[in-house]
Amino acid sequence: MRTLYDDGFFWIVQDESRKLVRVTRSDRSFPDVDEARRVFGAMVALVRSMDLAGHVLLIDSRDAPGRNDEAFESVVGAVRAQLVERFEKRALLLRTVVGVMQTQRMERTFGGPHIEPFADEAAALAYLGVT
Repeated sequence: MRTLYDDGFFWIVQDESRKLVRVTRSDRSFPDVDEARRVFGAMVALVRSMDLAGHVLLIDSRDAPGRNDEAFESVVGAVRAQLVERFEKRALLLRTVVGVMQTQRMERTFGGPHIEPFADEAAALAYLGVT
């Protein structure tokens, strides 16, 4: 595993042997929308710079603070596709049914590639084809 990014909000590691990129969201809240915009912009730049042929993506948002205000969702919606579109498959780990519902609503609202939601990490990895 190689750490690609760590800013206190997100931690991104790559396991090249399994063609897996894992994005883990911390429990730290963004102080404002501008900070969220800066962080997501940095992650988009990182993803765009990578050779992701054959890679899958696991996003672990189980510790993410709940947030569904319009300003924050517009920031996420603006970069969502850019963050995930280059991966073969995408899975999202969530702790609550409310999180799953919010993810599904955002996917309908903002479009882009499908991200399959899971509560169980082993199931998410199996879906991604990662052993």
